[in-house]
Amino acid sequence: MKTCGQIIFVLCLAFTGLIGQSSNSLLASNPAETSAVVEEMPEPYGGIGVFYKYISSHIVYPRTEMEAGISGKTYIKFVVERDGSLSDFQVLKGVLGCKACDNEAIRVIKNYPEKWKPGKQNGQLARVYYTLPIIFKVGRPTGQNLTHEEQQKQNSVGQWGEGVQFEREYKYKEAFECYEKSLSMDPDNRLALFDKAKMQLALGEKDKACTMWKEMINEGIRKNEAQVFMKTYCNDKFTARETAVNYHNFVKCTNFFNVGMSAVNSSSYEVALRNFDSCLVYNPENKDALYNKAVMHIKLGQKGPACVSWKKLLTLNPQDKETEDLIKKNCN
Repeated sequence: MKTCGQIIFVLCLAFTGLIGQSSNSLLASNPAETSAVVEEMPEPYGGIGVFYKYISSHIVYPRTEMEAGISGKTYIKFVVERDGSLSDFQVLKGVLGCKACDNEAIRVIKNYPEKWKPGKQNGQLARVYYTLPIIFKVGRPTGQNLTHEEQQKQNSVGQWGEGVQFEREYKYKEAFECYEKSLSMDPDNRLALFDKAKMQLALGEKDKACTMWKEMINEGIRKNEAQVFMKTYCNDKFTARETAVNYHNFVKCTNFFNVGMSAVNSSSYEVALRNFDSCLVYNPENKDALYNKAVMHIKLGQKGPACVSWKKLLTLNPQDKETEDLIKKNCN
């Protein structure tokens, strides 16, 4: 545990190489291919313990989010190259309301001073996918006095957190009320402002939600996220009611996908598969769920269903060379 000013900062790490192709039939055999599981998995020079110490001593918690008490887990996926260098960094799932946390996790992983020990398959060096979950958590030492303004900001974040929990339970009216209370305590709470608009969308008030996102874009508040939601939901393709249903399906799919990812990291492949399937019930074209569903089938020795998922994935993205190669190799 580290103390950063008056804030306690805890960093926890775990690791897995599973968010990608993951059976011996999928292992890399030529320089252009990348695998998720090989006979000798890559690791940082100095060992995982030294790597963890480096991460925890060099990571910088984004100040604004730290002071607001924002916590969460980010999953960072990257490739360990044959020479031990790292490339192709991606955020598979970020910290809610803290894009800066995701960026900081990537920065500190990239800056590890030593190259990694590369993975091997059949005695040959291999490119290997690797995924690191990093947990950001903040707290305040007990007994510390807060100013009225600090207490209001802390209470605002607490109300926002309650709203997030209601949203996860699909209780959108209750979530909306929590976000309203949060903003009454701290009108500048960017988290509650954005999520209030989401709940308006979920409750069928599409115009109000879109107006809020438009104002946020104009004021530079969570601009990129607001632009994504505007593009997705603020159009004439669907009525307000249809848009609310679409958003609900998005939330359901996301929740099932996240549970599936947690099951993946605990090697509970059947549980993960069920949750990826449930996600696809609500969004049949979710590419991440399709990809990881195929991976779970392979882990469970079910090549046929894996091929079905890969082929559907390729129809959604005909330019996906990786999936095309997997089909050629495994689905004849």
